[in-house]
Amino acid sequence: MYAIISRDVSWRDSETPSFPHASLYSYRVRKLDSFKEDVMTVEAGRLRRTKGVYTREKNRVLLKHFSEQKQKVWIIKVS
Repeated sequence: MYAIISRDVSWRDSETPSFPHASLYSYRVRKLDSFKEDVMTVEAGRLRRTKGVYTREKNRVLLKHFSEQKQKVWIIKVS
């Protein structure tokens, strides 16, 4: 398992600076179960998440926990 340290975007090939294509992203990652601090750069297409880690149901729980609706507008709850 790896942890994402940072994300870089190459803007030179992008048509619009507000929303670059997913292939322009690269991530700096390091292995979690290793004692070494080796950092690797990985293309966006080589990253994936394990099935079931992030689901619609978990997203709903997070939204209910950290947000609330006031007068038809969703806002983030104050901690």
